[in-house]
Amino acid sequence: MKKLLLLLFIGFQFNLIGQFKTDSIFILSAPKAFLELQEIKKNPLNDSLLNQFSIKFQKEYDDSLQFGKIKEENPDLYEMNLFASRQKQNEFLKAFNKSTLVSADCFRLVENTIKYQYWYLLLAHPVRLSNLKTEQLKLISLPEIMTQNLDFKKINLQENLQSESFRKLLPFLVTYFNSKSNKFEKYKDLSKAAIDKFNYADNTFSSEIMQFYLTDYLNQNCNQISPSILKILISNLEIDTRNLISIKCNEAINKKEEVIVDAKAKKDEWGLTNVDNLPLPMTSMKGKVIYVDFWATWCGPCKREFPFSMQMMDKLTEKDKKKIEFLFISIDDDAEVWKTALAKNKLGGKHGWINGGWGSKLLSKFQVNSIPRYMIIDQKGNVINPNAPRPSEEGTLDLLLKIANEK
Repeated sequence: MKKLLLLLFIGFQFNLIGQFKTDSIFILSAPKAFLELQEIKKNPLNDSLLNQFSIKFQKEYDDSLQFGKIKEENPDLYEMNLFASRQKQNEFLKAFNKSTLVSADCFRLVENTIKYQYWYLLLAHPVRLSNLKTEQLKLISLPEIMTQNLDFKKINLQENLQSESFRKLLPFLVTYFNSKSNKFEKYKDLSKAAIDKFNYADNTFSSEIMQFYLTDYLNQNCNQISPSILKILISNLEIDTRNLISIKCNEAINKKEEVIVDAKAKKDEWGLTNVDNLPLPMTSMKGKVIYVDFWATWCGPCKREFPFSMQMMDKLTEKDKKKIEFLFISIDDDAEVWKTALAKNKLGGKHGWINGGWGSKLLSKFQVNSIPRYMIIDQKGNVINPNAPRPSEEGTLDLLLKIANEK
């Protein structure tokens, strides 16, 4: 009942303003943390501590004031001032009359607020400064010693979401450390940046924190992401959140993508290239039932299906293998990245790369606008199931065997 009321409130806000406010994102994607925060505030003494802290350190939490210092102070001076501010705030909290009526949850909330405000502003420095310096090809990096004490294990505590400082930290943390893993190279393709950030966050955060981060990211950036990538990201949201974000991002989702035609591809072929940079004609598999898997190296859900594909292949008899082929088609922009990932995953079956990615004629023809996507082609080369079940779904192998053995 509480969740329903929260969703109705959010929907009303969206109808009024046409987009979600930051508070609405918090309520929508982290309802448990939101309700826990309200419980903390119900205690008058808890609320008194929070108000006193907010008033005393108002300037330290004024984003416009703090971000204004980014242009004026180098990283060393900026960090020194942040550290001194954090010390002052911790001293205030330590000196506060720790009445038993002020809950331990409230003190932890303030402690987290202090801690993550420091990290939020520290990581915002290189990100925001790099965004201002558009001529630079790399994101500014901080000295390693400044970030080495960030405890990633504690970041995944669900209670952190109660702190606004923590929620504001997340996009800067993902941007900075994902950029670090990319040697601080700036992205030219915002859709590629979105996928890389998603994968970094998915590998770093717990499910609760991931839901907040992804919801907030899509709310702010959906108009900068290609429709196909946007659909993949939205599919990773929980159902209620997914529906409301889909409304907000509706125009971006339905935007038409440019189709790229591979002039070198023959008319009767799919234009696939194998790992040896040679054409991979579909006629080479004619006479077999082909289970097609569209994937990309940046697609986590795609790679989670690989073990199930391998299990299906292992169950095939020698006779079955003459009738059924597994074809993995990569839509990666970079063929070398695809080849490296292919060697790492050690998949069986046949493998092809399609030039043009999302904009290829092949994907447009079969309306492949999200991945993972699976298709079944019969022995005559006809696509008989353009939306086939996933490898992990029960009965997929039985379906392939049934088609392969039909007279």
